[in-house]
Amino acid sequence: MARPRTFKTSIDLSLAHGGECELSLLITYEFTPGFSGSRDEPPYGASAEITDVRVTDAGADVASIAPWVTALCQADEGLLECLVEDAHEQDASDRDHAAERRAEADRDDRMMEGR
Repeated sequence: MARPRTFKTSIDLSLAHGGECELSLLITYEFTPGFSGSRDEPPYGASAEITDVRVTDAGADVASIAPWVTALCQADEGLLECLVEDAHEQDASDRDHAAERRAEADRDDRMMEGR
């Protein structure tokens, strides 16, 4: 099962009385990496599926949002592409941090052996 990921963004809404409102959103999504295919299975591209959308205030989780806003986000192809890109960036960062931790552990091991 994919680990849940989060993405912060905002949405501008036009209100019935003519005003506008900007909402900060915290989107929770699941990422499925692409597959290049095999002899038995066709290839498919990476995808993101939005599982929850919440309104935030200065980064603090405030409340669930109306289902129609969640549906709007789930249908936004541009947003889904951003989520896939975000997941790729998170994965690359995770790999870099893991490599740094391994290199540091190797240095520590060599220092301990040299004592």
